[in-house]
Amino acid sequence: MQIRPFLESLPSLYEHWGTTAMQPKKAEPFREILGKVEQPTTANFLQLLTSAAEYLEPGEVICEIGCWHGANLIGVLADHPDRLAYGVDFFSTQAEVAENKIELLQGNLETFGVAEQFCFSHQIIDDFFANLRDIGTEDKVGLYIYNFEPEYRQILMSLLLANDFLAEQALIIINNTNKQPVRQAVGDFLNTQSNAKIIVDWQSNSNQVFGSQGLGVIAWDSQNSLGEIQPIIIQESSFNPINLVSIFEQGDKKKVLHVGCGPYNPDALPPELRTEEWQEIRLDINPAVNPDILGTITDLSAVPDESVDAVFSSHNIEHIYTYEVPRALREFKRVLKPHGMAVITCPDIQAVALEVAQGNLENPLYISPAGPIAAIDILYGLGTSIEQGNYYMAHKTAFTAETLKEKLLKAGFEQVEVHREGLNLWATAYVNTRSTKEDILAE
Repeated sequence: MQIRPFLESLPSLYEHWGTTAMQPKKAEPFREILGKVEQPTTANFLQLLTSAAEYLEPGEVICEIGCWHGANLIGVLADHPDRLAYGVDFFSTQAEVAENKIELLQGNLETFGVAEQFCFSHQIIDDFFANLRDIGTEDKVGLYIYNFEPEYRQILMSLLLANDFLAEQALIIINNTNKQPVRQAVGDFLNTQSNAKIIVDWQSNSNQVFGSQGLGVIAWDSQNSLGEIQPIIIQESSFNPINLVSIFEQGDKKKVLHVGCGPYNPDALPPELRTEEWQEIRLDINPAVNPDILGTITDLSAVPDESVDAVFSSHNIEHIYTYEVPRALREFKRVLKPHGMAVITCPDIQAVALEVAQGNLENPLYISPAGPIAAIDILYGLGTSIEQGNYYMAHKTAFTAETLKEKLLKAGFEQVEVHREGLNLWATAYVNTRSTKEDILAE
């Protein structure tokens, strides 16, 4: 691996380097992959890996721990047909579940014509490296990617076990380095390995740019010849590109920011917000759904202050931790005009608790477009989606009508109305007491 030229090339590959608005200058090939392969990754991350692969030495291979549905390695291999890669993951102890996931992965690889370049191992990390050692492989890994569980032992062991198989110079890329267990594991590895040096420390609490909370790039050099390289340390900043700002300034229609929009659906908004008087601006964490703005419920930094007339969020706020809720609600208020309103719907945990008390934990309560929904899905997140690797679909907090109203008032909304409807809560929060829904809709 040619580490110096790789590091020098990085900033030139992206628009708005170092900001939440960062995107590859040539993003279309990556967006095509992300549109067909469901995986919590981004075009920025695919660009990073593809660029790294350009600087591999002849014969060096790629290895990804936690290959999910294959999007990352598809991005690299499709652009480098002469490269080979190991993919390692352990989907499930249940044979049928594992087989289904392996079949999905294999299908994705075949769709993009890279199956012959890819060797997959359904194993835990320890067993994978033990098998490599047993077969006496001569392959040297020039690009090593850790995209598996953000757990201390897993990360540290994977780094230590990989040592014997790394090329003389290699890149190690690790996701979620802003999470404490990951940062601790990386720090302990660096403290015990004089041949390893951090060269990129991307500090971020959102997963907007690379699909994870923080990113670390480690240079491995068996000759210790990289001591003079200065690491790139990025504290991710917010930035509003002109083309995003123009979305909020164009036309005379009222603007509704749809937070967590998901795939485009003309009927997703409440009826009163999808009339001809309203313009929908779609924001989502997942680039595969082609939102107008890539962002998260806790980071609306690409949206200017007081720029929209309404914010709508359906079944998103339960996906963040309790301590993050005030930040999200303050962001809603920040982007609203002085007369604006936020409309939020989420599960009514009190109603769900009544179902559980009657023994209805896993029995379907209703049928959604995603399939049968049971109380356990409402409590913890849609199990079938999480099983497919969509961990951001997990539920991490809950609300009653009273607690949701209280949190909205504490976030600075002056008037809040919450009503219960079946298993859901519907809240309408106004920036000031003089506003009513009728006034906002009529303006």
